[in-house]
Amino acid sequence: MSLSRRSFIALFAAGAVNAPRRSDALEASWIVQSDIVDAWVVIGGDIIAVGSRLVVFDPVTGQERRSSRLSPPSAPQRVLAVSATPAAIVFGWYGWQGEGRVVCVDAQSLRIRWQRRIVWPDDERELSPGVFAVVRDDAIFILLSGKRGENLFRLRPGTGQTVWSQKIERFILGVPLVWHDGHLLVQSRITQHYPNGHGHYQAIEPATGATVWRLRFDGTAGFWDDAPLIVGERTYLTSEISPGPSNHLYAIDIAAGRIVTHRIVEALREPFALQDGIMYFGTATPSAWDVKNDGIVWRSRLTRPYSSGPSIVPGGVLDAARRRLYLGDATDSLYKLSAADGATIERLDIRSGYVNPARGINSGYGVRRMQLLGDRLIIGTEDGRLLALPATP
Repeated sequence: MSLSRRSFIALFAAGAVNAPRRSDALEASWIVQSDIVDAWVVIGGDIIAVGSRLVVFDPVTGQERRSSRLSPPSAPQRVLAVSATPAAIVFGWYGWQGEGRVVCVDAQSLRIRWQRRIVWPDDERELSPGVFAVVRDDAIFILLSGKRGENLFRLRPGTGQTVWSQKIERFILGVPLVWHDGHLLVQSRITQHYPNGHGHYQAIEPATGATVWRLRFDGTAGFWDDAPLIVGERTYLTSEISPGPSNHLYAIDIAAGRIVTHRIVEALREPFALQDGIMYFGTATPSAWDVKNDGIVWRSRLTRPYSSGPSIVPGGVLDAARRRLYLGDATDSLYKLSAADGATIERLDIRSGYVNPARGINSGYGVRRMQLLGDRLIIGTEDGRLLALPATP
């Protein structure tokens, strides 16, 4: 479906633009701000967080259960992701001095099983350098985003030795490696500096590293590293048409390895949820899309005082039970929206005057990543806090 610019303006004007209720008092169930948390994952009833330390938290109370010290490489970038099973925790850094480092930790004792150093010189570095892992009982798979040359590895879980490695073509941005139905899914694309560029989406056979199928999609990546939405055997992803605001929207059949649909859409970034045939998209102009009828249900606009608009991060959250959407602003805010019409119910200041002396003066204090866990919304912030907010009706 292609919307004309006039249709887009009409839809935008008809969208929900209102003055949301603002809450300055941060009524959190708990807040952890004594440690800098870069990345975290929920596994087996625990929150496993990596940052200044490796810490296991109780998701209900926020109390620390156990922890251990870390020894990152020189001048490390923030940890982008941590992957875990009840037995093992795996994460890594890019060190900015020619070194990538992967660490495997015992999930119960938090003792380091092994550390693996990977040579990563500057001439092999692109944007968004980072380490992403998939942990299985018999294998650990590592994707080095933003790295030229060999960038996908299968390692032995007991020793970290390489079983196989290969090069994924195109510039891999910070999109995580995904395990789905016995295969590894990898998305790679080039940046906006190459307006006629394209990307690839491919499935990798885990035993050998061979490519099962590879699809080309047109368009480039902006400054976001959105993970595509996977629902059943379908993947939904977007890519930019420079200079915008149009984007490509692809639906891919993962089992068959083929593109099902390809549309040109206006100002829609990666979708983050699909419920009852309605797909939800983030950005400062969040939207709902009727998949079956191929059209926009609603489009709203988020506002922020003294700003042209909020900087909405990837990974919105759908609370299907309460018919609510949560979108995070990297600067300082959390937005609660109605899933029915996109109206902003509340803009919550999650900074609330807090100043982190370990961060620079221009650092954000808003949402970095969030996840709905029962009746709590767990939020990791840009400045390194971890907090839980009650998911109220």
